[in-house]
Amino acid sequence: MIDWLDKLPDSLTGAVAAGAVWFAFNYAVLADRAMAKDQAVAAPTCSAALDRHQRGLELGPTGIGSVIGMPGLDQIEREVLKLVKPRSLSDEEKRDLCICAARAATRTLRFDYAVHTASFRIIEPREIAGVQAGTITTLMSGLCGALPSIRKLG
Repeated sequence: MIDWLDKLPDSLTGAVAAGAVWFAFNYAVLADRAMAKDQAVAAPTCSAALDRHQRGLELGPTGIGSVIGMPGLDQIEREVLKLVKPRSLSDEEKRDLCICAARAATRTLRFDYAVHTASFRIIEPREIAGVQAGTITTLMSGLCGALPSIRKLG
């Protein structure tokens, strides 16, 4: 390594040293700040994805009893739907799940964020552009906890 530095012109050695210090600063300080900012931006999208997931699990009555002439069947159907209805997540639970998913999605991107901030945000690695999608993918994978699902009877 020292031989490599000796071969560089003196004017370039200073620029290489300054560039290394700038990148180290970005890696140590600014990458964390940029990741936190992107995690905060991904939170509303994540919360909306959780809401869509919960709405997709809601089952409505079919009214089959009225159609076939057995009104008592509609009451049984409503009772069964109450039993299998998933528990709704509170706002705090949604927030915790989304924070966990955002952190997990950006955990391995510190170097990419350092490149992004060190280049004055001119270079944007592909992985950074997909943080929101990565957060939702991580959330739906169940890595941060179980998502609501339809209960099984029996």
